[in-house]
Amino acid sequence: MLLPRQAVLARLDGRAAALAAAEAQGSQECRALEIKRAALGPDHPSTTAFVYNLARLLHEKHPPDLMEAEVLFRRVLEVEEKTLGPDDPSTAETITGLASLLLAAEPRP
Repeated sequence: MLLPRQAVLARLDGRAAALAAAEAQGSQECRALEIKRAALGPDHPSTTAFVYNLARLLHEKHPPDLMEAEVLFRRVLEVEEKTLGPDDPSTAETITGLASLLLAAEPRP
């Protein structure tokens, strides 16, 4: 049986490994986004969809990255409003994602 100190250290080691894996995954996603932007352009629907999915991932899996997720959601919203229009279902979905993120980031009393 682990002693309390050993249990804490084991948990910290596990969290450090998970954080390192998440950072490596984030680095790969950023590289993939760079490739998409270079090949297709920043306003291409495929690039926009990728940015949207990255924003959702940051919002759902990496709460400390809420500010970065907000920037991504706002970028997607800007492109969608310009290319698809403000009444398009994809634009509405992005607005919903941004609203969800903003509500989650609001301080609770």
